[in-house]
Amino acid sequence: MAIYYTTNPNEFKLTDSIIIAEQAQPSSGKLSGGPELTGIVGAFPWGPTDTLLEFTSGAALIETLVGGYSAPETYPGYRALAEKKFGGPLRIVRVEASDAVKASRTLDKTATDSIDLTAKYSGAAGNEISTLFTKIDASTFDLVITFGSIVEQHKAITFDAAGMLAITSASKLVNAALNIAGGLIPDTDVAPVLLADGDDGTLADLDYTGSASVASGLYVLRQMEDGGFVFVAEHTSAAIITALEAHVAVKACNAGAQASTSNALATANTAAGDTADERLRLFNHRVTQTINGTIYTVDLTAFYAAIWSSIDPSESIAQKKWKTFLNQITGLPSGVTLDRAEWIAADAVGAIMLEKLKGGGYKFHMDITSDTTDGATSSVRRRMHDLVNSETAGALEEFANAKPTPANRRAAKGGMDKKLKTLQDNEQIEAFTTVEVAKTGDSVTFETQVKLFGELRFIINKTTVGENVVIEEVA
Repeated sequence: MAIYYTTNPNEFKLTDSIIIAEQAQPSSGKLSGGPELTGIVGAFPWGPTDTLLEFTSGAALIETLVGGYSAPETYPGYRALAEKKFGGPLRIVRVEASDAVKASRTLDKTATDSIDLTAKYSGAAGNEISTLFTKIDASTFDLVITFGSIVEQHKAITFDAAGMLAITSASKLVNAALNIAGGLIPDTDVAPVLLADGDDGTLADLDYTGSASVASGLYVLRQMEDGGFVFVAEHTSAAIITALEAHVAVKACNAGAQASTSNALATANTAAGDTADERLRLFNHRVTQTINGTIYTVDLTAFYAAIWSSIDPSESIAQKKWKTFLNQITGLPSGVTLDRAEWIAADAVGAIMLEKLKGGGYKFHMDITSDTTDGATSSVRRRMHDLVNSETAGALEEFANAKPTPANRRAAKGGMDKKLKTLQDNEQIEAFTTVEVAKTGDSVTFETQVKLFGELRFIINKTTVGENVVIEEVA
């Protein structure tokens, strides 16, 4: 028997057939969730500044933000990423100090007949770019540009404005310009010559945060999609934390930061106690990590973000099974102790600490927000609340501007129910209900109640030892 899918009423009565009357369908049960986005603001040796950069591969990230620089680990943005695996795509903004300088070189034949070569991007990394100029004749030359393992060869370039434009357009490393048009072409280099005088300058909080009138740092990161996890790499201050609070309020994302730069836990706890935001995670100590043979003291924030972006949102980051994400941690800075008294003090102010495991390695001891208000402290609860909101909103989206007919309202409710049932089947939520509570000519109101699973933060075992003890297996 033929099966027809139709919206044409004239086809509803046919012989020897089954008619499926197509109408607005509820959303499927498939969840839109997956590996989460991570947004990072940081200082890197190379690349465009105050631009939203999108990465889905490590190779593209290295090419764009490291180039051929020999010691990228000296930059805090690179340290935050080093040897960490993020589950989803990265959105990164490279920041620049207002007094940063691009490295450059001037090739002179006379005082006025010269070529100016300038690094594409500001900073000290440009000082490692070398150029080898070879004169061919009175009007053409070759130029070899080297930056680490990156080598560019520009052949038979004309000594005029068009030739300079050709270099600038083709090169990923330098821009070229004439001081004047024409004149005497410079002589051949005896050996490669480095660009010079590149300077990182001194970064300030405003470079990281940006503002309504300064398009840099976090303000550029607002172009990123909503959601995900955001942090400022290896830099913190009261101004940074305030800016992160403003950012998460706008972007409905979550964020992390070190409560302070101090390794004194009491000082960090005091700083953490000044902030209460259920979308913000604050860490009260740092850790050590060996990067390219050198030990650095690094922030915990990036380690947390790596786990966040990789796991199911209904799972706590504090579970022991995520310890492999922390394998790069080699120890703790002087003055940091991980013990019960410190965990209690950190918990009281909404700060996150590590726990050293028997047999080696670490795990996060708690996964809490900086808001110590009862009911707002669980990071999992906040994250699942966001997930439920996004999934139900996605189910309702296709019914926006539709007539509030009984069929459309039933389908909208059915769409939400399917999404929530999938969450329940995946054991991400415990139970749910959706009820239509009101309808007017241009609106309908649903009430959704979702029961989340709690988090086993306290596991209590009572043991009795001695004679005449009856042992029964737990059912």
